[in-house]
Amino acid sequence: MKKTSILIAASLCSSLCFAQLKVYQNGNVGIGSNLNTTNSQLNIGDRTYGSNDYSVFLTSSNPIKGTYSIGVDGWAYNDTIKNTRRTMGIRGIAGNGNNGNNYGVMGVLKGTQNGSGVYGAVNTETGIATGGIYAGFFDGDMKTTGVSKIRMVNTHDPHMSTLTLQNALAIVSLLRPATKTYYYPSLTPGDDGGDGTETDIENDGSTGDRLICDTHFGIVPTISQQFPGNLIVSDASQQIYVNYTELIPVLVGAIQELYTRLNYLDECASNSNSFYMDEAADIKRLQMSPEGTGQCMLFQNNPNPFGENTVIKYSVPEDTGDAWIYVFDMQGKLLKQLRLDTKTDRVILHADDLTPGMYLYSLIVNGKEIDTKRMINTK
Repeated sequence: MKKTSILIAASLCSSLCFAQLKVYQNGNVGIGSNLNTTNSQLNIGDRTYGSNDYSVFLTSSNPIKGTYSIGVDGWAYNDTIKNTRRTMGIRGIAGNGNNGNNYGVMGVLKGTQNGSGVYGAVNTETGIATGGIYAGFFDGDMKTTGVSKIRMVNTHDPHMSTLTLQNALAIVSLLRPATKTYYYPSLTPGDDGGDGTETDIENDGSTGDRLICDTHFGIVPTISQQFPGNLIVSDASQQIYVNYTELIPVLVGAIQELYTRLNYLDECASNSNSFYMDEAADIKRLQMSPEGTGQCMLFQNNPNPFGENTVIKYSVPEDTGDAWIYVFDMQGKLLKQLRLDTKTDRVILHADDLTPGMYLYSLIVNGKEIDTKRMINTK
């Protein structure tokens, strides 16, 4: 009786084991699999392939269960810091296959839901919603020591509003071109010198190692607090960086400002009302007018362009009821109103009252526009 019980128990145990573990005729092994055959040397679950084109060492099939469904979870982590160790959660090495089709790590997003084929994060194990369908998505700062080849398309967001930057040149003027030389130790095989930290990369050669130098150009901000929006960003170590993507619209705005100024200067070169005309010529034109000195007259500001203050002269008869100088931006928005005293002949405009750019100013007498001229603030 005892012998029979042992045989029954062994038979049940064997049945349970084979229900979880299968060895196929080709020598491959399946765990928790109901498949009759498998192309994977070790298959966990019921993942199968439609043809024999696949030769896979480890296959994991995990239907969505619970809150987090993870196909493969690789951990290489210590509760305490080990400076003499290198950790790799998952390491993939591939090579010498069909040219251009060798991938160390490959991630593919399937289905119709938003997500990412490859997701990288800093100190976030459960991820965040991507808000779209992406081949790659990174939650945190990225850095590369080589050339990043990207075919970038910045799609139009229908919720974005167009903007004419009035001070794009002023923003660009706060940026400075810079250069930096990186030093990479040329290590012999088996040499464990250098751990890839910033100090190693910028080694000045004092250790005597044979070094490889690499020089790169960049842009640095002079006063980061004066930049709008996210043009200047910082990382966790408070290192300051220029957001080159958001810098592009500012550069476009600066080019547009320069283009407007160039057109204005071209117009001034052939226009008798340009700011190159001196005060004496303006006065002569006033005296030669049919109404003589009794005519309302607006003069070109001087100096122009200006970086501090500029003087706007005018001629208005003393019996004039109401006289103003209005200052507009190039889109026609009224920015300043200067009430005129008919007993004087000039007003002073301070550069600090306006952002750098081109402006229009008009002489308005009794609600009627007499004349309009242009001026440039360079500060």
